[in-house]
Amino acid sequence: MRRLTLAVSIIALIVLVLSCGEDDGNGGTENYIPHKDGSTWTYQVTSNLGPPYQQTQTINGTRNIQGINCQVIETIITLDPNHITRSFFVDNDTDKQTFYGFEEEEGGEITYYSEFPEGIVFLRYPFTVGDEWEIYSAEGIKPTECPFISDYFDDDDFDDDGQDDTMDISIKAKVEAQEDVKVTAGDFSNCYRILYSYDITLHCTDMGEIDVDYTDTVWVKPYTGTVKWQFSMELPDPMPDNELVAELIDYSLP
Repeated sequence: MRRLTLAVSIIALIVLVLSCGEDDGNGGTENYIPHKDGSTWTYQVTSNLGPPYQQTQTINGTRNIQGINCQVIETIITLDPNHITRSFFVDNDTDKQTFYGFEEEEGGEITYYSEFPEGIVFLRYPFTVGDEWEIYSAEGIKPTECPFISDYFDDDDFDDDGQDDTMDISIKAKVEAQEDVKVTAGDFSNCYRILYSYDITLHCTDMGEIDVDYTDTVWVKPYTGTVKWQFSMELPDPMPDNELVAELIDYSLP
């Protein structure tokens, strides 16, 4: 159960970091998704599982991943300022933003690192209501083969019963609507509401099939950024469900 809980937590963390793509630009598709170095967004986050905190995301430098020059999204929260998460991406300035890796740092030490060899497209733009796309899908995959959690595990035994387990995972996105959103940073009209849906089934030899479903809804204001997101995860007992809401309180665009 410990490793099962860890796997779900890891996927949730990566989802929150990667799906918070910002939208900045001056028309057209060039820089439609912001990747100017120094761009910063700060959010007030509330959750049913802990105290409120602030989260800051910054476009900060570049990193070579698999021979690809990637930009870096760096995320820090006030609850643990020594813990830094980074995701590595390429924006083609035409229609998509592709992520090639992810890492966590604690007190100056890298505690987790994973690369996505083929790249994972979390964002397609420009946004149009009704657009949808598949981000990742696999059936019967081993935990050590899943790009989001593979480096956390030495084997494929989720439930620690001495036998290998498998999983099905599907991640999809859809631009659902345009809505007005009011947050601390201001009133933003005609934001795009994007729904990320995650459907995961864990096939465990001891505990049987375990379904984990969660959604991440992101409101994006063109040329400003993600102004709000809402995360909802339903977990099997005894793990508690997770509800999280984040609202933009400040931002700086160079």
